Amino acid sequence: MPNIVEIIKKAAVDAVTQTHLIKFIYGTVMSIEPIKINIEQKLTLEAEDIILTDNVRESIVDITLEGIQRAITIHNGLRVGEQVLMIQMQGGQRYVVLNRVVSG
Repeated sequence: MPNIVEIIKKAAVDAVTQTHLIKFIYGTVMSIEPIKINIEQKLTLEAEDIILTDNVRESIVDITLEGIQRAITIHNGLRVGEQVLMIQMQGGQRYVVLNRVVSG
């Protein structure tokens, strides 16, 4: 008969293996302002559920060229219809948009 320590260890290992800390998910951009992304054809994420990385949003970057500093805009924002790769954060309430998916 297993002792209490072995039972607790097994329960802990089972709990960890059944818990998905993160999950990769594909989505389709449905709207830009406000941002909406559809996943699994049944759930549309709203702006409060979505975290955008610099890979999928417009940003301003300072550069120095020949001793002159300038600000440039990187036009990398999402477009309606694009496929994106996301990470579903633990608990499933928030999603980080990592990048767009290009099939080819």
